[in-house]
Amino acid sequence: FRFSFGKSPLTNPHYSYTSRYLQAEKTMNTEDFVKGVYQTKEEMIKSYFDNTNNTYVGELIKSLNIDSKQMETLKKIIDGTLTDGFYSLLVGIDGGASIGNNLQQEYKLFDEENNSLTEDITGFAYDYFQESNL
Repeated sequence: FRFSFGKSPLTNPHYSYTSRYLQAEKTMNTEDFVKGVYQTKEEMIKSYFDNTNNTYVGELIKSLNIDSKQMETLKKIIDGTLTDGFYSLLVGIDGGASIGNNLQQEYKLFDEENNSLTEDITGFAYDYFQESNL
């Protein structure tokens, strides 16, 4: 499973990002899928604010030259934005919301072995993205 946001963190305004958590050798179930999406969100935030990573977003953040209080506020804004986006997408897959301006309907995702990745996806999405103590 790969989230692709472009080719290079420095030469492209989008960053190519692969989550190491989603490269599992076992069969993935719905909770594993949602947990992987959540972990991807957490890794993205960490990479944006980690001075050792040279992501495009991280470079933009550094260029703001803001103080630590403003940096924490920005981190909360980005975290909230990613949480809203990923959560909305997961609920949309389950049919609980429309995706974009499209018809609200339920979608089914399956792994390579034809195992469903969308059984109770909204419940798991709520647990990981709204409760966020997991």
